[in-house]
Amino acid sequence: MKYLFLILVSLNIQAGLEDLDLTIPEQPTVYVPPEKEFYLHFGDYNEPPTREQMIIFWTLNALDVYTTYEGLKQSNIQEGNPLLGKQPHLDNLLIQKAIIGGFISQNSSKSYITFANTIVGIVVIHNYSLIK
Repeated sequence: MKYLFLILVSLNIQAGLEDLDLTIPEQPTVYVPPEKEFYLHFGDYNEPPTREQMIIFWTLNALDVYTTYEGLKQSNIQEGNPLLGKQPHLDNLLIQKAIIGGFISQNSSKSYITFANTIVGIVVIHNYSLIK
């Protein structure tokens, strides 16, 4: 008797399973940015820089150009960047910052922009101490 009850219950359960939809719903697509060929970062995690970091980055670069240009007006001060020569024009300073800064801003992680901001900040403080 107990086996007959078990058979009837299992038939009932199987009949009910035919009506169940057990398919997994399609998941929404997620955007995965493509890997960059040149990516400047420290460590394994490549988190993109924040908006605030980029504002600081471009502000410091503008201050670097300004303090360098003002410093070059004095006869005893020369440019330290070997790519620009000892007495570069303002146009050369701006073009160099636009090209190199643009490359760095598009291909850097959060940690690398923090490093770059620190270095450029030190350069700006040094330039300012020279023109003061």
